[in-house]
Amino acid sequence: MSDPYTEQSLEGGMGVQMWLSHAEELRPQFDLQEQIWDELRRMPEPEIEGVNVEVEEFVATLTGWVPSDPAKVHVQAVAEHVRGVVAVINELAVTSRTARRSSATFGGAVKL
Repeated sequence: MSDPYTEQSLEGGMGVQMWLSHAEELRPQFDLQEQIWDELRRMPEPEIEGVNVEVEEFVATLTGWVPSDPAKVHVQAVAEHVRGVVAVINELAVTSRTARRSSATFGGAVKL
């Protein structure tokens, strides 16, 4: 589709070559994220079930929740030891399973 006055394309978005180039730039970071998950999956499921991992500029950001302080430290240590990770930002919250269940049951309200 083109503008009838300027005959310029009105289609937006990223061209195929630009998209492929961008995808190639991100590939190492996707691979790094998968390597982190490969290592985390060796941990017991309850310790990692609430963990999210994002990698940008080779910095891993950990978000979500873990059941204990030792699990929080362990998840960070695992991510830090993956080759290629330059830093880890640990934003994991320590939340017990009971607290998560109560929050879900009461819509986030605190039961006194």
